[in-house]
Amino acid sequence: MTDYAILIELINEGLKTRLSRYEVVSFRLKAYIPLFIKVCKDALKIALMAVSLLEQ
Repeated sequence: MTDYAILIELINEGLKTRLSRYEVVSFRLKAYIPLFIKVCKDALKIALMAVSLLEQ
């Protein structure tokens, strides 16, 4: 596993843990949490790819 993959996994788990703690979040909003995590993860992957390209 690359450093970037490990970083992505750590952030993904952190998002899941943090968002699952909010019990007061409405049911409608809870349905969007997995989508939010996916979008954040995809954005992070793109940002990390850009950084790795700039480092070369």
